[in-house]
Amino acid sequence: MSMLQDDVRDRADPSPGFNHLVTLGDASRDVGQWMEAAHYYELAVGIQPGVAGIWEQLGHAYKEHGSFSQAGAAYLKAHSLNPGDVGLLVQLGHFHALRDATPKALDYYQRAVTAGSQDEHALRYIAQSVHCRAADPARQSASTAIPAIYFEYTDLLDHCRSNRTPTGIQRVQIELFRASLLWDSPVPIRACAYADQKRGWVDVNPDELLALLDLGAQRGNVADPDWQEALARFFTALDTRAACVFPVGAALINLGTSWGIENYMAAIRTMKARFGLRYVPFVHDLIPLMTPEYVDHGVTAAFNAWLSSAILHGDLFAVTSSSTRNDLVKAAAQIRPLSHDPIAMPLDAAPSAPRQGHGGAHTAQTRERLGLANTDFVLFVGTMEARKNHYLVFQAWVKLLASHDRSDVPVLVCVGKRGWKFERAQSYLEAHPELDGKVMILSGISDAELATLYAECQFTLYASLYEGWGLPVTESLHHGKACLTADHSSLPEAGGQFADYYEGDSVKSLTSQAERLIFDRSYRESREHLIATQRQSQDWQTALQTLVLATISHFPTPAVPAILAAPIVPATIYRIGNQPFFRRLDRGAAIAEMLRAGGGWYGVDAATAWSKDRRARLAFQLPPVADTDHVVFLKLRAPPEKTSLTLSLAGTLSARLTLRPGEARIVRLDLSQAPLAGPSTGERPIVILLQVDQLVSMAKYDPANTRQVGIGVEMFMACAVEDDDARLAILECALMTLEDA
Repeated sequence: MSMLQDDVRDRADPSPGFNHLVTLGDASRDVGQWMEAAHYYELAVGIQPGVAGIWEQLGHAYKEHGSFSQAGAAYLKAHSLNPGDVGLLVQLGHFHALRDATPKALDYYQRAVTAGSQDEHALRYIAQSVHCRAADPARQSASTAIPAIYFEYTDLLDHCRSNRTPTGIQRVQIELFRASLLWDSPVPIRACAYADQKRGWVDVNPDELLALLDLGAQRGNVADPDWQEALARFFTALDTRAACVFPVGAALINLGTSWGIENYMAAIRTMKARFGLRYVPFVHDLIPLMTPEYVDHGVTAAFNAWLSSAILHGDLFAVTSSSTRNDLVKAAAQIRPLSHDPIAMPLDAAPSAPRQGHGGAHTAQTRERLGLANTDFVLFVGTMEARKNHYLVFQAWVKLLASHDRSDVPVLVCVGKRGWKFERAQSYLEAHPELDGKVMILSGISDAELATLYAECQFTLYASLYEGWGLPVTESLHHGKACLTADHSSLPEAGGQFADYYEGDSVKSLTSQAERLIFDRSYRESREHLIATQRQSQDWQTALQTLVLATISHFPTPAVPAILAAPIVPATIYRIGNQPFFRRLDRGAAIAEMLRAGGGWYGVDAATAWSKDRRARLAFQLPPVADTDHVVFLKLRAPPEKTSLTLSLAGTLSARLTLRPGEARIVRLDLSQAPLAGPSTGERPIVILLQVDQLVSMAKYDPANTRQVGIGVEMFMACAVEDDDARLAILECALMTLEDA
């Protein structure tokens, strides 16, 4: 017990009520009697020690009096009782800043801002701290430009929710994750996943993820009780974690896919503004762009929208092969030429998990369980979808059966889950009874069983029509087995001189090459001997090192948090809502999405981008131009209730207006008074703040719509004041009344 508490107890009523003590403390606080306030708050928490708010008030009172050690203890007690209180994180930042404890103050401020705080002092402190480090050579040399690398596993975790067996991209993520646990990286490597409800990313506990992946590698299906229990335990723990506080200048490497995540790029922009986050997308392939006929239309649209935006947001790209790098560079030129050469991290690595399941009685049991006892077979690993080209392979097997004795033709074992547009191959299979007993389809097998299949097959076959790498080719060679694959895209990189190739989509060429491997045993053995004696593959730690070290070397200087503003073209109308179907990459639509700054927005719907907070921002930059006055036109839409709002430009009030329920209106803002001085590049970032008096609950009008919305934005255009043609164009496009603000 403190001396202060002893003194209070000696002269206070020994049994005053908690609320009465808090009232006395508040009254003393309001007139600046800090020690008197502390007396009463001390007594109050003695009665009810679990009330975080009173511990916080006690910390305030001690801090204002200058009793810093007592203040710090009170604040930490409050934080332990309510760790998610954003305001308390800000107060802890204030407290440590007052004591000149820069690292601790910066840590608390960053955590508060990540959790959604817009406290101006916190934001300014973060920015000033970054500038100080950049300006002070001694401090700069003592730190690294990349303080940490975060690997994002969002889609791996989403995959686990509905699948137990990983596909190609998930296998890559799992291998890199396991490698990261073993390699002593020069910078910390952390795991994270995107959490929309927290408007950012959350840390993933590596031990918990490893346990989940180890269980997933065992035989079983997604409905098994032990798997479902493990999933529930993992995601319950994940949901309780606070949003990541990225060290300033950290790199986020997205190892999987993110094009199905609403507002993902908006969150990237927020993290860049708060922490100077470096965004590094890992592009496994460009399948939806290069071969859209083999992909669901919705996936194609989502991927093209994502890639269009990623090219504008990415600080560096990583790819799996030279083929994918070339495809990416060509695609990026449609949006913005890449200023850097993407990192190529070939997936030519051996599986890190022990190779189990081949040799002795265990192998025989596995073969019998899978229906392959005493059976020669060829292995084809790949999702059952049109792009993997099972249709071509089934045709080749029909030709083999027509030309050779049935008993001499091995069984074709296809391993993979059912995917998109497999109907054609399935129909062909059903229409050819001669394939009965000669084609076997397996799914949901364990890693050990797959290793047995690789070890026991005659050779493997991989007929994909397009790949970013071709992991089954690499895995086949790792197991010492010849692989017959196509001669296009990245597959020759995956196979090198050790794989056999057929021509494109040729049934004749595939059949001929398969015949050679099936019936010319000496040739097949010579290929296996070449693989065994000359092929050298890297391990996954080496692949990880390639990616991490290249990322570190690409960013030699510390980051400065900054708004990533949309690079608009003057006199161009940007439709923020009503996005087109992305049959191709679209720079204009990507810029329109990019106009939304900060976390104050919902994802763009069919017609409108709605604000989710009372304050929301648009950010853009004009290209370097001669001194010319510009104006901005916004098409706004009110929710189903009357809406009053203000618009501020560069911190200066520009307009006040009231919209009728559901009304759409064009608003004009004059940029001539805005401070547009930009960086030396000539770019001029401009921020428009839209602030409504209140949010509207959409559930009152549509029970299925749980949003609380402020104002909707549908169109944007900036043009020179004298550009009458542009001004007329947006008016004609919007067909609404112009409000000259």
